[in-house]
Amino acid sequence: MAVIHQDLNERISKNPENDYPVLITLKDETLPKALENKGKFILGHKIYSATMSGKEIQHLANQSQIEAIEPDVEMGML
Repeated sequence: MAVIHQDLNERISKNPENDYPVLITLKDETLPKALENKGKFILGHKIYSATMSGKEIQHLANQSQIEAIEPDVEMGML
């Protein structure tokens, strides 16, 4: 089972119907059907960016090809 980032998991628990921008780390380059037409590969072929509902994210976390699911946030410089 994939690890869902703690903060993201808490937000999903409160609002599973909401959409969340996420970064999904794959264990290999095999794209699960649940991700087809959902987003795009970034940083090679193991990191995928998508926007999905909380329920979709929870379902995706149970698939063996998924290593981690984290929130996709804009990074700033300090």
